[in-house]
Amino acid sequence: MPHELDVLGDLIAELGPLEFDGNNISQEFQEIQIVLSNQNPASWAEREAALKKLAGMAMAHEVDEEEFARQVTSIQNLLSTQLHDIRGSVVRTVAAVCVILNQELWTEFKDIFEYLLPFFIRLLSSKIALTAAACDQCVLKIIHSTENDRWLY
Repeated sequence: MPHELDVLGDLIAELGPLEFDGNNISQEFQEIQIVLSNQNPASWAEREAALKKLAGMAMAHEVDEEEFARQVTSIQNLLSTQLHDIRGSVVRTVAAVCVILNQELWTEFKDIFEYLLPFFIRLLSSKIALTAAACDQCVLKIIHSTENDRWLY
C-alpha cells in the first residue's frame, strides 16, 4: 500500500495558541461569525484566517471549556457551510480545526463532531483528492481518539 500523504499534519503543526483576552470570548466569536457568514467567493482568505483564529483560541486555554464549546456550537452551522466551499484549502482548514477542537475539548466537542460528521463523510467521495484525504484523515483522527465505539458501527 502506498504511503498516504498527511494533508492535515503540516497545517495542524503551523497552528498554535493565540493570545487573547478570555473575558472577551463572546466578542471574539462574534467577529469569527461575521467573517464566516460572508460567503462571497473573494472572502475565502478571511474565512480561512477566522478558522485558524478559532483553532488558536482553542489551543490557548484562556477560557472555560464549557463556555468555549457553547460558543463553537453557536457557529457549527457556519463550520458546515465552509465544508461546501469550492476551495479545498478552506475545507482542509475546517478539517484541521476540527481535529484541534477534538484534541482540546473532546467531551464538549463530541456533539459538534456528530453534527459535522455527515458533511465530512459526503466529502470523502470528492473528486479533489486533497479535500477527500483531509476529510478522511479528520474523521479517522477524531474517531481513533474517542473511547466511544458507537461511530465504528
